[in-house]
Amino acid sequence: MLKQKQQQEATDARNSHIEHLASKTRNRARDNTVEKQEEEDRRRFVFQKDLWTNMCNENCADRSRQRERQCEMLGEELATQEREKARKCDLMNARTIAKSVAQQDATFDYTQDCKKQMNLEMASSFAAHREYKQREQQFRAMEERRTAEYTLQANKDTDRAYRDSQRLVAQRKREE
Repeated sequence: MLKQKQQQEATDARNSHIEHLASKTRNRARDNTVEKQEEEDRRRFVFQKDLWTNMCNENCADRSRQRERQCEMLGEELATQEREKARKCDLMNARTIAKSVAQQDATFDYTQDCKKQMNLEMASSFAAHREYKQREQQFRAMEERRTAEYTLQANKDTDRAYRDSQRLVAQRKREE
């Protein structure tokens, strides 16, 4: 009976050891499966992120082209209306308007590029949020200053064009 009891204990110990090894193997297999799934999820995320970024870039380019077309059409329409009123005066005004539109387009494009860059930097790290806010405030101040300068220059150009046209009108009257 003692021998039988010892054999039973040995069998139980062996079975327990085999069960422990099988459990360990199952845990490793489960861990490997989880790691593979996590890697696949990461790859899918990177792929989706790249698709989204490309789509945003294409949308921005389309909007920019549409804005350029609209600005060009507006400039042409304004130039035509001004030529109908008075040829020489309209020529000066058209130049002034074209210059203002070009400056505003350049400012707008620069603004969009800066905003896009700031958005990309912010998306890459939440720690950059404070820096983003500071840059945004600086950018707004710079944009307001630049807009004021462009507006002032456009007003000066318009005033100059008006004075020149008035001078031409006065000269014509004197000549008549």
